[in-house]
Amino acid sequence: MAKLALNGAAAVRTKPYPRWPGGGVEEKQWLDKVLNSNRWFAGLQGDDPEALGTLFGKRFADLHGARHALPNGPIFYDSFHCSRYNTNTGRLTTAMFEDVFAAIRGRLDRR
Repeated sequence: MAKLALNGAAAVRTKPYPRWPGGGVEEKQWLDKVLNSNRWFAGLQGDDPEALGTLFGKRFADLHGARHALPNGPIFYDSFHCSRYNTNTGRLTTAMFEDVFAAIRGRLDRR
């Protein structure tokens, strides 16, 4: 078995990891807004329209089915997790889930 770096083998990584997560002015403004609002929780049913958690939930929901192309070719597709919670609450329907896979299948067929 190969020797581990902590046991004297050469380290696989010699440079520090990049800083993550990165954030800028806009992210700091949103974080300050959330922390200072005292209303970040969207309520047990996500039904507090004034809560920033509700806004986040709506924006996150808009990402279902979104596609993200990487510079070297791969494309990532977003979908809500097919958990019992998401399916029972209707956050993710069978049609929504199947639409994401149909888009992937369509992309693969065009290659």
